[in-house]
Amino acid sequence: MRTGARSQAITLILAASVSLPALVVSQPGLDAQTISGTVVDARTGDPVIGALVEVGLTPYYSVAWEDGSFVLELPEAEGRGTEGPKTLVISAPGYAKRYEPVDPNASTSVMVRLFPDPIELDGIEATVVTYPTRLRRRLNASMRPWYALEGPLLELAREDNVWDLVANRTGLRYVGHGEYGCPAASVHGRDLRVDLFIDDRPVLLNDFLTYPPQDFTRVEIVSFGSEMRAYTQEYLDWMTENEYVAPAFATEFKLCPQMKPPPGTTKRGRPVG
Repeated sequence: MRTGARSQAITLILAASVSLPALVVSQPGLDAQTISGTVVDARTGDPVIGALVEVGLTPYYSVAWEDGSFVLELPEAEGRGTEGPKTLVISAPGYAKRYEPVDPNASTSVMVRLFPDPIELDGIEATVVTYPTRLRRRLNASMRPWYALEGPLLELAREDNVWDLVANRTGLRYVGHGEYGCPAASVHGRDLRVDLFIDDRPVLLNDFLTYPPQDFTRVEIVSFGSEMRAYTQEYLDWMTENEYVAPAFATEFKLCPQMKPPPGTTKRGRPVG
């Protein structure tokens, strides 16, 4: 009898040990949560590439892509009490760490704005603004479409000069020389006169063609090719070291006057020219 009772007790204990995990897993689980958003510079609005986005007090994190976007996917069953608001911890080199509360049940998309982090040296605070930020501010202030070529696009270019490199990418077609020796071109059927700059210094086409793309660190193309601005690394380092603020485009001296629109041209319903 004792042996049978002991066997029955052992059987009950084993059954209970097997059923307990089943009871835990069978508790009502939470739906998988996805939090997405964008990390941008609070002053310029530019995406902060590589920003680290962490969920506070959890091992979950994400990294911002080239456009500043990120996606956080949380597992289904984190336990009771985890379905409420969460705190995102966002950090990036050169920026102050930010804590952003978010409620996945109310909104799954968030816009995070990071502010540059002041560097403290012996009680003196100074914000380091490098040349990419300064150049982007000037380009954005011009209210004109633009893009820049950097890195491998210049280092691995097969073209002999920047003009040909830009022409092959944008469909820019050289038409000839206009007045003042300035190059005339056509892009998508639109005639324009191209202003050329090397380190913010206006140059003519013959000078511009003597430099291969590898001589420059950054090339800016403004208004579909009506301006090409090529910068050497030495000049960009000088800009950063001296905190140089480049002048606005409208105040610059240019060798090439703008082409007058043909008669009858209208802009926003008003005649131009």
